[in-house]
Amino acid sequence: MALVIPANSYHPVTITAQVLEAGILMVRGCIVQAPGGAPREFVLPVSSEDEESKRSRGRSAIENEAGRSKHAGLDSRLWKKQEKRYSKANTPAQPTPMRFLECKVVPEQPFLRIRRTSLTHGALMLYNGEKSSIRITLENTSSLPIDFMRLTFDDSTIAPAQQALADGGLSVFDTYETEYDLIHKPVFTWDSKGSKQEIGPGEKTVVTVNCVGKVGCASGVVHVSYSYFHRPRTTLDQPSDIFHTRQLSYPVLVTVYHMLECHAMDILPYSPDSTFATTRDSQGDGSDTTTTKIGLIVDDITDWCIFSIEVRNTYGLPFEVTFERQQAGAQIRMIAVNWLTTCADTEPCLMTSVVPPGSMSRVLIPVQKFRLAEEHISRPIPTLSDRQFILTKSNLTSAEERTQQELFWYREELLKLVRGRWKEVPTTDTTRVLTDDATYGRDSANRDRKDPAIVMALQGRWIGTIFSAVQWRYLYASSQRFRLPTREGDESITFATDINDQSLG
Repeated sequence: MALVIPANSYHPVTITAQVLEAGILMVRGCIVQAPGGAPREFVLPVSSEDEESKRSRGRSAIENEAGRSKHAGLDSRLWKKQEKRYSKANTPAQPTPMRFLECKVVPEQPFLRIRRTSLTHGALMLYNGEKSSIRITLENTSSLPIDFMRLTFDDSTIAPAQQALADGGLSVFDTYETEYDLIHKPVFTWDSKGSKQEIGPGEKTVVTVNCVGKVGCASGVVHVSYSYFHRPRTTLDQPSDIFHTRQLSYPVLVTVYHMLECHAMDILPYSPDSTFATTRDSQGDGSDTTTTKIGLIVDDITDWCIFSIEVRNTYGLPFEVTFERQQAGAQIRMIAVNWLTTCADTEPCLMTSVVPPGSMSRVLIPVQKFRLAEEHISRPIPTLSDRQFILTKSNLTSAEERTQQELFWYREELLKLVRGRWKEVPTTDTTRVLTDDATYGRDSANRDRKDPAIVMALQGRWIGTIFSAVQWRYLYASSQRFRLPTREGDESITFATDINDQSLG
Protein backbone atom coordinates (compact mmCIF):
# COMPACT_ATOMS: atom_id res chain seq x y z
CA MET A 1 0.00 0.00 0.00
CA ALA A 2 1.60 3.28 -1.15
CA LEU A 3 0.54 6.58 0.42
CA VAL A 4 1.85 10.10 0.97
CA ILE A 5 1.93 11.49 4.52
CA PRO A 6 2.26 15.29 4.88
CA ALA A 7 4.92 16.65 7.20
CA ASN A 8 4.09 16.96 10.92
CA SER A 9 0.68 15.28 10.58
CA TYR A 10 -1.21 12.11 11.40
CA HIS A 11 -2.68 9.96 8.68
CA PRO A 12 -5.03 7.06 9.51
CA VAL A 13 -4.51 3.97 7.39
CA THR A 14 -6.95 1.08 6.99
CA ILE A 15 -5.24 -2.21 6.25
CA THR A 16 -7.32 -5.06 4.84
CA ALA A 17 -6.35 -8.70 4.85
CA GLN A 18 -7.84 -12.07 4.02
CA VAL A 19 -7.54 -14.96 6.44
CA LEU A 20 -6.69 -18.24 4.75
CA GLU A 21 -7.67 -20.69 7.51
CA ALA A 22 -9.54 -20.90 10.80
CA GLY A 23 -7.66 -20.47 14.05
CA ILE A 24 -6.12 -17.69 16.15
CA LEU A 25 -4.96 -14.59 14.27
CA MET A 26 -2.27 -12.47 15.99
CA VAL A 27 -1.62 -8.88 14.87
CA ARG A 28 1.95 -7.82 15.84
CA GLY A 29 2.08 -4.50 14.04
CA CYS A 30 3.09 -3.35 10.58
CA ILE A 31 6.17 -2.99 8.36
CA VAL A 32 6.87 0.47 6.94
CA GLN A 33 9.43 1.28 4.23
CA ALA A 34 10.22 4.78 3.06
CA PRO A 35 11.35 5.37 -0.56
CA GLY A 36 14.98 4.37 -0.87
CA GLY A 37 15.12 3.10 2.72
CA ALA A 38 15.10 -0.26 4.45
CA PRO A 39 11.85 -1.79 5.71
CA ARG A 40 11.23 -1.46 9.46
CA GLU A 41 8.80 -3.35 11.64
CA PHE A 42 6.73 -1.32 14.10
CA VAL A 43 5.52 -3.56 16.91
CA LEU A 44 2.19 -2.51 18.43
CA PRO A 45 1.65 -4.45 21.68
CA VAL A 46 -1.60 -4.34 23.58
CA SER A 47 -1.27 -2.97 27.09
CA SER A 48 -3.19 -4.38 30.02
CA GLU A 49 -5.00 -2.25 32.58
CA ASP A 50 -2.13 -2.57 35.06
CA GLU A 51 0.41 -1.45 32.48
CA GLU A 52 -1.72 1.50 31.46
CA SER A 53 -2.10 2.50 35.11
CA LYS A 54 1.67 2.23 35.68
CA ARG A 55 2.40 4.36 32.61
CA SER A 56 -0.13 6.93 33.74
CA ARG A 57 1.55 7.20 37.15
CA GLY A 58 4.95 7.53 35.45
CA ARG A 59 3.73 10.39 33.26
CA SER A 60 2.26 12.13 36.28
CA ALA A 61 5.55 11.83 38.18
CA ILE A 62 7.49 13.31 35.27
CA GLU A 63 5.08 16.23 35.04
CA ASN A 64 5.42 16.91 38.76
CA GLU A 65 9.24 16.80 38.66
CA ALA A 66 9.47 19.08 35.63
CA GLY A 67 9.13 22.27 37.66
CA ARG A 68 11.47 21.29 40.49
CA SER A 69 15.27 21.73 40.54
CA LYS A 70 17.05 20.02 43.43
CA HIS A 71 20.23 19.31 41.51
CA ALA A 72 22.56 21.71 39.79
CA GLY A 73 24.02 21.48 36.34
CA LEU A 74 23.49 18.46 34.16
CA ASP A 75 22.30 16.34 37.09
CA SER A 76 18.95 18.17 37.08
CA ARG A 77 17.89 16.39 33.92
CA LEU A 78 14.95 13.99 34.36
CA TRP A 79 16.75 10.83 33.25
CA LYS A 80 19.60 11.57 35.62
CA LYS A 81 17.11 11.87 38.46
CA GLN A 82 15.61 8.51 37.53
CA GLU A 83 19.06 6.89 37.55
CA LYS A 84 19.79 8.19 41.02
CA ARG A 85 16.34 7.20 42.29
CA TYR A 86 16.72 3.56 41.26
CA SER A 87 20.47 3.26 41.78
CA LYS A 88 20.03 1.47 45.10
CA ALA A 89 17.68 -1.17 43.73
CA ASN A 90 19.04 -4.66 44.35
CA THR A 91 17.27 -6.62 41.63
CA PRO A 92 16.21 -5.17 38.31
CA ALA A 93 12.53 -5.49 37.36
CA GLN A 94 11.72 -8.42 35.15
CA PRO A 95 10.61 -7.36 31.67
CA THR A 96 6.92 -7.94 31.03
CA PRO A 97 6.22 -10.09 27.99
CA MET A 98 4.46 -8.21 25.24
CA ARG A 99 0.86 -9.02 24.42
CA PHE A 100 -0.52 -8.58 20.94
CA LEU A 101 -3.99 -8.23 19.52
CA GLU A 102 -5.56 -11.64 18.93
CA CYS A 103 -8.81 -12.59 17.26
CA LYS A 104 -10.46 -15.92 16.64
CA VAL A 105 -11.10 -16.86 13.03
CA VAL A 106 -14.17 -19.08 12.61
CA PRO A 107 -14.83 -21.37 9.66
CA GLU A 108 -16.39 -19.94 6.54
CA GLN A 109 -20.09 -19.15 6.93
CA PRO A 110 -22.87 -18.96 4.31
CA PHE A 111 -24.46 -15.66 3.35
CA LEU A 112 -28.22 -15.06 3.44
CA ARG A 113 -30.19 -12.10 2.16
CA ILE A 114 -33.84 -11.03 2.04
CA ARG A 115 -35.13 -11.32 -1.50
CA ARG A 116 -38.66 -9.97 -0.94
CA THR A 117 -41.38 -9.63 1.70
CA SER A 118 -45.17 -9.44 1.71
CA LEU A 119 -45.13 -6.01 3.39
CA THR A 120 -45.26 -2.70 1.58
CA HIS A 121 -42.45 -0.37 2.71
CA GLY A 122 -41.94 -2.62 5.75
CA ALA A 123 -45.14 -1.40 7.46
CA LEU A 124 -47.86 -3.49 9.12
CA MET A 125 -51.31 -2.23 10.19
CA LEU A 126 -53.48 -4.34 12.50
CA TYR A 127 -56.48 -4.13 14.77
CA ASN A 128 -55.90 -4.84 18.43
CA GLY A 129 -56.01 -8.63 18.72
CA GLU A 130 -56.01 -9.25 14.97
CA LYS A 131 -53.94 -12.08 13.54
CA SER A 132 -51.82 -11.60 10.44
CA SER A 133 -48.67 -13.01 8.86
CA ILE A 134 -45.52 -11.77 7.13
CA ARG A 135 -43.99 -13.81 4.32
CA ILE A 136 -40.23 -13.29 4.00
CA THR A 137 -38.35 -14.83 1.06
CA LEU A 138 -34.73 -15.68 1.95
CA GLU A 139 -32.02 -16.50 -0.60
CA ASN A 140 -28.71 -18.25 0.04
CA THR A 141 -26.20 -16.41 -2.18
CA SER A 142 -23.11 -18.32 -0.99
CA SER A 143 -21.57 -21.62 -2.06
CA LEU A 144 -22.21 -23.22 1.35
CA PRO A 145 -25.50 -24.78 2.47
CA ILE A 146 -27.48 -23.61 5.49
CA ASP A 147 -28.59 -26.38 7.86
CA PHE A 148 -29.39 -24.31 10.95
CA MET A 149 -31.83 -21.39 11.06
CA ARG A 150 -33.54 -19.74 14.01
CA LEU A 151 -35.81 -16.70 14.23
CA THR A 152 -35.96 -14.37 17.22
CA PHE A 153 -38.03 -11.23 17.62
CA ASP A 154 -38.05 -7.92 19.41
CA ASP A 155 -40.75 -5.26 19.64
CA SER A 156 -41.33 -1.93 21.37
CA THR A 157 -43.51 -3.44 24.13
CA ILE A 158 -40.84 -5.75 25.56
CA ALA A 159 -38.40 -3.18 26.97
CA PRO A 160 -41.00 -1.19 29.02
CA ALA A 161 -42.43 -4.41 30.47
CA GLN A 162 -38.98 -5.71 31.42
CA GLN A 163 -38.12 -2.35 32.98
CA ALA A 164 -41.32 -2.41 35.04
CA LEU A 165 -40.46 -5.89 36.28
CA ALA A 166 -36.89 -4.85 37.11
CA ASP A 167 -38.06 -1.80 39.10
CA GLY A 168 -40.11 -4.05 41.39
CA GLY A 169 -42.92 -1.55 41.89
CA LEU A 170 -45.67 -3.85 40.61
CA SER A 171 -47.94 -5.89 42.80
CA VAL A 172 -47.80 -9.67 42.71
CA PHE A 173 -50.92 -9.77 40.55
CA ASP A 174 -49.59 -7.18 38.06
CA THR A 175 -46.22 -8.95 37.99
CA TYR A 176 -47.89 -12.21 37.01
CA GLU A 177 -49.92 -10.50 34.27
CA THR A 178 -46.86 -8.70 32.89
CA GLU A 179 -44.83 -11.90 32.80
CA TYR A 180 -47.73 -13.82 31.26
CA ASP A 181 -48.05 -11.17 28.56
CA LEU A 182 -44.33 -11.36 27.74
CA ILE A 183 -44.16 -15.16 27.64
CA HIS A 184 -47.51 -16.24 26.22
CA LYS A 185 -48.59 -13.22 24.14
CA PRO A 186 -45.69 -12.13 21.92
CA VAL A 187 -46.34 -9.87 18.95
CA PHE A 188 -44.29 -12.06 16.57
CA THR A 189 -44.11 -15.86 16.54
CA TRP A 190 -42.67 -18.48 14.20
CA ASP A 191 -43.49 -22.16 13.92
CA SER A 192 -40.08 -23.80 13.57
CA LYS A 193 -41.49 -27.33 13.30
CA GLY A 194 -43.41 -26.67 10.10
CA SER A 195 -40.71 -24.57 8.42
CA LYS A 196 -37.79 -25.58 6.23
CA GLN A 197 -34.47 -25.47 8.05
CA GLU A 198 -32.09 -26.30 5.18
CA ILE A 199 -31.28 -23.96 2.29
CA GLY A 200 -28.87 -25.13 -0.39
CA PRO A 201 -26.46 -22.88 -2.29
CA GLY A 202 -28.43 -20.53 -4.54
CA GLU A 203 -31.80 -21.75 -3.22
CA LYS A 204 -34.68 -19.74 -1.75
CA THR A 205 -37.14 -20.40 1.03
CA VAL A 206 -40.20 -18.61 2.40
CA VAL A 207 -40.51 -17.96 6.14
CA THR A 208 -43.93 -17.14 7.57
CA VAL A 209 -43.96 -14.96 10.69
CA ASN A 210 -47.25 -14.77 12.60
CA CYS A 211 -48.24 -11.39 14.03
CA VAL A 212 -50.84 -10.36 16.62
CA GLY A 213 -51.88 -6.75 17.11
CA LYS A 214 -51.04 -5.41 20.56
CA VAL A 215 -51.80 -1.87 21.67
CA GLY A 216 -48.59 0.05 22.33
CA CYS A 217 -46.50 -1.77 19.75
CA ALA A 218 -44.97 0.70 17.29
CA SER A 219 -42.06 -1.25 15.84
CA GLY A 220 -40.42 -4.65 15.80
CA VAL A 221 -37.42 -6.49 14.42
CA VAL A 222 -37.18 -10.00 12.96
CA HIS A 223 -33.74 -11.54 13.55
CA VAL A 224 -32.70 -14.54 11.43
CA SER A 225 -29.70 -16.46 12.80
CA TYR A 226 -28.24 -19.06 10.43
CA SER A 227 -25.15 -21.25 10.09
CA TYR A 228 -23.54 -24.25 8.40
CA PHE A 229 -23.28 -26.60 11.36
CA HIS A 230 -22.92 -30.17 10.06
CA ARG A 231 -19.58 -29.77 8.30
CA PRO A 232 -17.46 -32.72 7.15
CA ARG A 233 -14.78 -33.43 9.75
CA THR A 234 -11.16 -34.03 8.79
CA THR A 235 -10.20 -35.52 12.18
CA LEU A 236 -11.72 -37.94 14.66
CA ASP A 237 -11.72 -35.37 17.46
CA GLN A 238 -14.93 -34.72 19.35
CA PRO A 239 -16.70 -31.73 17.75
CA SER A 240 -17.14 -28.65 19.87
CA ASP A 241 -20.50 -27.82 21.42
CA ILE A 242 -20.10 -24.18 20.39
CA PHE A 243 -20.76 -23.04 16.85
CA HIS A 244 -21.01 -19.59 15.30
CA THR A 245 -23.89 -18.04 13.39
CA ARG A 246 -24.58 -15.02 11.27
CA GLN A 247 -27.61 -12.82 11.88
CA LEU A 248 -29.88 -11.02 9.44
CA SER A 249 -32.32 -8.41 10.77
CA TYR A 250 -35.51 -7.08 9.20
CA PRO A 251 -37.18 -4.04 10.87
CA VAL A 252 -40.97 -3.71 10.79
CA LEU A 253 -43.09 -0.62 11.46
CA VAL A 254 -46.30 -1.57 13.30
CA THR A 255 -49.54 0.39 13.65
CA VAL A 256 -52.21 -1.05 15.95
CA TYR A 257 -55.74 0.40 16.04
CA HIS A 258 -57.54 0.27 19.38
CA MET A 259 -61.24 -0.26 18.63
CA LEU A 260 -62.94 -2.26 21.42
CA GLU A 261 -63.08 -1.44 25.11
CA CYS A 262 -64.69 -3.50 27.85
CA HIS A 263 -66.40 -1.95 30.85
CA ALA A 264 -68.53 -2.91 33.83
CA MET A 265 -67.73 -6.60 33.90
CA ASP A 266 -69.78 -8.28 36.61
CA ILE A 267 -71.11 -11.59 37.90
CA LEU A 268 -74.86 -11.38 38.61
CA PRO A 269 -77.45 -13.77 40.05
CA TYR A 270 -79.16 -15.83 37.37
CA SER A 271 -82.34 -14.38 35.87
CA PRO A 272 -83.98 -16.22 32.94
CA ASP A 273 -85.80 -13.07 31.84
CA SER A 274 -82.52 -11.31 30.95
CA THR A 275 -80.55 -14.20 29.46
CA PHE A 276 -80.78 -14.94 25.76
CA ALA A 277 -78.63 -16.75 23.22
CA THR A 278 -78.26 -16.03 19.53
CA THR A 279 -78.69 -18.82 16.98
CA ARG A 280 -78.45 -18.77 13.20
CA ASP A 281 -80.42 -20.89 10.75
CA SER A 282 -79.15 -21.32 7.19
CA GLN A 283 -81.70 -21.40 4.40
CA GLY A 284 -81.74 -24.41 2.10
CA ASP A 285 -81.55 -22.31 -1.06
CA GLY A 286 -78.19 -20.84 -0.02
CA SER A 287 -79.58 -17.44 0.95
CA ASP A 288 -78.49 -15.42 3.95
CA THR A 289 -78.81 -16.87 7.41
CA THR A 290 -81.51 -15.72 9.81
CA THR A 291 -80.85 -14.75 13.42
CA THR A 292 -83.09 -15.82 16.30
CA LYS A 293 -82.90 -14.78 19.95
CA ILE A 294 -83.89 -17.55 22.32
CA GLY A 295 -84.27 -17.76 26.08
CA LEU A 296 -81.98 -19.92 28.18
CA ILE A 297 -83.63 -22.16 30.77
CA VAL A 298 -81.68 -24.21 33.31
CA ASP A 299 -82.79 -26.96 35.65
CA ASP A 300 -82.03 -25.07 38.86
CA ILE A 301 -81.34 -21.34 38.79
CA THR A 302 -79.59 -21.55 42.16
CA ASP A 303 -76.72 -23.39 40.45
CA TRP A 304 -76.15 -20.65 37.88
CA CYS A 305 -74.96 -17.05 37.65
CA ILE A 306 -74.68 -14.56 34.78
CA PHE A 307 -71.43 -13.29 33.32
CA SER A 308 -72.05 -9.68 32.23
CA ILE A 309 -69.76 -7.37 30.28
CA GLU A 310 -70.20 -4.17 28.25
CA VAL A 311 -68.23 -3.76 25.02
CA ARG A 312 -67.74 -0.28 23.56
CA ASN A 313 -66.71 0.34 19.94
CA THR A 314 -64.36 3.33 19.65
CA TYR A 315 -63.56 2.74 15.97
CA GLY A 316 -65.40 3.86 12.84
CA LEU A 317 -66.50 0.37 11.72
CA PRO A 318 -68.93 -2.15 13.27
CA PHE A 319 -67.58 -5.30 14.89
CA GLU A 320 -69.20 -8.56 15.85
CA VAL A 321 -68.21 -9.60 19.37
CA THR A 322 -68.69 -13.21 20.50
CA PHE A 323 -68.27 -14.61 23.99
CA GLU A 324 -68.05 -18.37 24.37
CA ARG A 325 -68.66 -20.38 27.53
CA GLN A 326 -67.67 -24.04 27.60
CA GLN A 327 -68.16 -25.70 30.95
CA ALA A 328 -68.09 -29.45 31.57
CA GLY A 329 -71.29 -30.85 33.06
CA ALA A 330 -73.32 -27.71 32.35
CA GLN A 331 -76.55 -28.23 30.39
CA ILE A 332 -78.80 -25.41 29.25
CA ARG A 333 -82.23 -25.71 27.67
CA MET A 334 -82.89 -23.17 24.95
CA ILE A 335 -86.55 -22.29 24.41
CA ALA A 336 -87.75 -20.45 21.31
CA VAL A 337 -91.17 -19.82 19.85
CA ASN A 338 -92.07 -23.33 18.73
CA TRP A 339 -89.26 -25.60 19.82
CA LEU A 340 -87.13 -26.69 22.76
CA THR A 341 -83.57 -28.03 22.63
CA THR A 342 -80.74 -28.82 25.03
CA CYS A 343 -77.06 -27.84 24.80
CA ALA A 344 -74.79 -30.83 25.33
CA ASP A 345 -71.86 -30.71 27.72
CA THR A 346 -69.33 -30.53 24.89
CA GLU A 347 -71.15 -27.80 22.94
CA PRO A 348 -70.07 -24.23 23.71
CA CYS A 349 -72.64 -21.60 24.60
CA LEU A 350 -72.14 -18.57 22.34
CA MET A 351 -73.34 -15.02 22.91
CA THR A 352 -72.90 -12.74 19.89
CA SER A 353 -73.55 -9.03 19.52
CA VAL A 354 -72.83 -6.55 16.72
CA VAL A 355 -71.45 -3.32 18.17
CA PRO A 356 -71.92 -0.29 15.83
CA PRO A 357 -69.35 2.53 15.78
CA GLY A 358 -69.48 4.69 18.90
CA SER A 359 -71.96 2.38 20.62
CA MET A 360 -71.85 0.06 23.60
CA SER A 361 -73.36 -3.42 23.79
CA ARG A 362 -73.95 -5.55 26.85
CA VAL A 363 -73.30 -9.29 26.59
CA LEU A 364 -74.80 -11.78 29.06
CA ILE A 365 -73.77 -15.42 29.26
CA PRO A 366 -74.77 -17.98 31.93
CA VAL A 367 -72.04 -19.68 33.95
CA GLN A 368 -72.61 -22.58 36.29
CA LYS A 369 -71.49 -21.83 39.82
CA PHE A 370 -68.38 -23.52 41.09
CA ARG A 371 -66.35 -23.58 44.27
CA LEU A 372 -62.62 -24.14 44.57
CA ALA A 373 -61.01 -26.16 47.33
CA GLU A 374 -59.36 -24.41 50.24
CA GLU A 375 -55.97 -25.84 49.26
CA HIS A 376 -56.38 -24.39 45.78
CA ILE A 377 -57.18 -20.80 46.72
CA SER A 378 -54.59 -20.69 49.53
CA ARG A 379 -51.69 -21.18 47.12
CA PRO A 380 -49.55 -18.09 46.45
CA ILE A 381 -49.73 -16.33 43.11
CA PRO A 382 -47.10 -18.04 40.92
CA THR A 383 -44.13 -16.40 39.24
CA LEU A 384 -43.46 -17.24 35.59
CA SER A 385 -39.94 -15.81 35.36
CA ASP A 386 -36.66 -17.40 36.45
CA ARG A 387 -36.11 -14.90 39.24
CA GLN A 388 -35.61 -16.80 42.47
CA PHE A 389 -36.31 -13.92 44.84
CA ILE A 390 -38.84 -11.18 44.28
CA LEU A 391 -39.13 -8.27 46.70
CA THR A 392 -42.69 -7.03 46.78
CA LYS A 393 -43.41 -3.45 47.82
CA SER A 394 -47.02 -4.19 48.71
CA ASN A 395 -48.33 -2.93 52.06
CA LEU A 396 -51.27 -5.33 52.17
CA THR A 397 -52.25 -7.06 55.36
CA SER A 398 -52.46 -10.83 55.62
CA ALA A 399 -56.23 -10.69 55.20
CA GLU A 400 -55.92 -8.52 52.08
CA GLU A 401 -53.28 -10.82 50.61
CA ARG A 402 -55.57 -13.77 51.29
CA THR A 403 -58.40 -12.02 49.45
CA GLN A 404 -56.07 -11.18 46.56
CA GLN A 405 -55.02 -14.82 46.21
CA GLU A 406 -58.64 -15.94 46.32
CA LEU A 407 -59.58 -13.44 43.60
CA PHE A 408 -56.65 -14.55 41.47
CA TRP A 409 -57.48 -18.27 41.48
CA TYR A 410 -61.21 -17.71 40.87
CA ARG A 411 -60.31 -15.39 38.02
CA GLU A 412 -58.01 -18.03 36.52
CA GLU A 413 -60.79 -20.61 36.69
CA LEU A 414 -63.30 -18.22 35.13
CA LEU A 415 -60.92 -17.45 32.26
CA LYS A 416 -60.80 -21.16 31.45
CA LEU A 417 -64.57 -21.13 30.93
CA VAL A 418 -65.25 -17.82 29.14
CA ARG A 419 -63.38 -16.61 26.07
CA GLY A 420 -64.00 -13.67 23.76
CA ARG A 421 -63.29 -12.86 20.14
CA TRP A 422 -64.32 -10.28 17.57
CA LYS A 423 -64.86 -10.12 13.84
CA GLU A 424 -65.17 -7.25 11.39
CA VAL A 425 -68.63 -6.66 9.88
CA PRO A 426 -68.84 -5.40 6.25
CA THR A 427 -69.71 -1.72 6.04
CA THR A 428 -72.22 -2.20 3.21
CA ASP A 429 -74.74 -3.91 5.48
CA THR A 430 -74.13 -3.45 9.19
CA THR A 431 -77.31 -5.31 10.20
CA ARG A 432 -76.14 -8.62 8.76
CA VAL A 433 -74.39 -10.95 11.17
CA LEU A 434 -71.37 -12.70 9.69
CA THR A 435 -71.26 -16.47 9.81
CA ASP A 436 -67.97 -17.25 8.06
CA ASP A 437 -64.76 -15.84 9.51
CA ALA A 438 -62.74 -16.65 6.40
CA THR A 439 -65.06 -14.68 4.09
CA TYR A 440 -63.70 -11.29 5.03
CA GLY A 441 -60.21 -12.24 6.10
CA ARG A 442 -60.14 -10.17 9.30
CA ASP A 443 -60.66 -12.22 12.41
CA SER A 444 -59.24 -11.95 15.89
CA ALA A 445 -57.64 -14.61 17.97
CA ASN A 446 -59.31 -15.93 21.09
CA ARG A 447 -58.65 -13.05 23.45
CA ASP A 448 -58.76 -13.49 27.18
CA ARG A 449 -56.81 -12.57 30.31
CA LYS A 450 -55.56 -8.98 30.44
CA ASP A 451 -56.14 -8.21 26.77
CA PRO A 452 -57.09 -4.55 26.20
CA ALA A 453 -59.83 -5.61 23.75
CA ILE A 454 -61.45 -8.40 25.77
CA VAL A 455 -60.40 -7.70 29.35
CA MET A 456 -61.52 -9.62 32.43
CA ALA A 457 -60.86 -8.66 36.02
CA LEU A 458 -62.56 -9.96 39.12
CA GLN A 459 -64.04 -7.92 41.91
CA GLY A 460 -64.30 -9.06 45.50
CA ARG A 461 -68.08 -9.38 45.58
CA TRP A 462 -68.04 -11.71 42.55
CA ILE A 463 -66.82 -14.66 44.56
CA GLY A 464 -69.93 -14.65 46.67
CA THR A 465 -72.02 -14.73 43.49
CA ILE A 466 -70.01 -17.52 41.89
CA PHE A 467 -70.36 -20.05 44.70
CA SER A 468 -73.11 -18.28 46.76
CA ALA A 469 -73.06 -19.61 50.32
CA VAL A 470 -76.78 -18.83 50.71
CA GLN A 471 -78.87 -19.86 47.70
CA TRP A 472 -82.15 -18.13 46.90
CA ARG A 473 -84.48 -19.96 44.57
CA TYR A 474 -87.53 -18.23 43.10
CA LEU A 475 -90.19 -20.42 41.53
CA TYR A 476 -93.05 -19.21 39.39
CA ALA A 477 -95.97 -20.90 41.09
CA SER A 478 -98.29 -20.65 38.09
CA SER A 479 -95.92 -21.44 35.22
CA GLN A 480 -94.63 -24.64 33.71
CA ARG A 481 -91.04 -25.85 34.15
CA PHE A 482 -89.59 -25.08 30.73
CA ARG A 483 -91.69 -22.11 29.66
CA LEU A 484 -91.09 -18.45 30.18
CA PRO A 485 -93.92 -16.88 32.23
CA THR A 486 -96.15 -14.42 30.39
CA ARG A 487 -98.50 -12.02 32.17
CA GLU A 488 -100.67 -9.13 31.16
CA GLY A 489 -100.10 -5.66 32.55
CA ASP A 490 -101.00 -5.04 36.21
CA GLU A 491 -101.42 -8.80 36.77
CA SER A 492 -99.94 -10.23 39.96
CA ILE A 493 -97.47 -13.15 39.99
CA THR A 494 -97.10 -15.64 42.82
CA PHE A 495 -93.58 -16.60 43.92
CA ALA A 496 -92.31 -19.39 46.16
CA THR A 497 -88.90 -18.83 47.76
CA ASP A 498 -86.52 -21.51 49.03
CA ILE A 499 -83.41 -20.59 51.08
CA ASN A 500 -80.55 -23.09 51.28
CA ASP A 501 -77.50 -22.37 53.49
CA GLN A 502 -74.37 -23.89 51.88
CA SER A 503 -71.73 -22.26 54.04
CA LEU A 504 -69.04 -24.35 55.67
CA GLY A 505 -69.69 -22.93 59.14
